[in-house]
Amino acid sequence: MQAKNFFILGSINFLITHLLLQISLLFLPIWLSTFISQFNNFILGFFMYGKLVFKKKRLTNKIAFKYLLIAIISWILNTLLIYLISYFTGLKEGYAAITVIPIIIIYSFLSQKYFVFIK
Repeated sequence: MQAKNFFILGSINFLITHLLLQISLLFLPIWLSTFISQFNNFILGFFMYGKLVFKKKRLTNKIAFKYLLIAIISWILNTLLIYLISYFTGLKEGYAAITVIPIIIIYSFLSQKYFVFIK
């Protein structure tokens, strides 16, 4: 059930944050575009996943700190993978960003389930 809820809410979060990423990539450097996207993802995701997916009654500072660590790692991973894929394949950054999505989703779910929102 967690994975299903994560996928549904994640799809909504993805649509919002990825739209921001794609628009940002037209005007801004990759690192700043992914930062804007990840920041938005951090705010939306923390509350949606914490309350609605992992059913936390209280979202403490400790949980927020762990979520922030995961978000920073996700931002770095996202940025590096977009750079590497676009460099080695010649894909434009926007297309490279799309290819990175499954990796980020799997990383995000597993790290939240087993590190951030553990029971």
